[in-house]
Amino acid sequence: MNEQDTKRFNENFAWFNRFFSDLKQIFEIAFNAIPQKYLSEAPEAEFYHTTTKKRLTMPEFCAGGIEGKRWALQIYAIFDQNLFAKPNTFLEQPSIIVFLHSHPDKYGYFWGNAHKVVTQFKATEFPHRGNAGIKGRANINPEADFFAFQVLFDKLSSNDAVKEHIANPIIAFLEKDENQ
Repeated sequence: MNEQDTKRFNENFAWFNRFFSDLKQIFEIAFNAIPQKYLSEAPEAEFYHTTTKKRLTMPEFCAGGIEGKRWALQIYAIFDQNLFAKPNTFLEQPSIIVFLHSHPDKYGYFWGNAHKVVTQFKATEFPHRGNAGIKGRANINPEADFFAFQVLFDKLSSNDAVKEHIANPIIAFLEKDENQ
């Protein structure tokens, strides 16, 4: 490799490492902003990204999850817009999908609840669709109540933006659920 190609390769390598490090930081900012009263006693976040054995490629999605008392929280960074089912409630573009579901012990099961709602549109009921997100029942085994919303990557320019667009809507949902 000539010097220019080596430099460009190293710059790209560094950029991807920073990108995925920043992505994990987004997940952690959101998780850390959730008041302890909504989390399991000793919550430990899990992280995941897709891989393939057939070819080297950027992952289709990365995810992080944490166990709550009544809800599991999963955050998906979806890079492959072809993952979205058709029809779908979400915009078909790379973005963050935040998903809370009523199986708190399955917070690290990233191919389950949220993935099926996003990729296969496995939802049987949508009692509420609004600016805050979608609240419904997922047609999966076992069925789960869920709340989900989408955040486009361009809104996440700072730690405060992560709190505003991801953590605050999660907390608002949890507070509303607690008061019902």
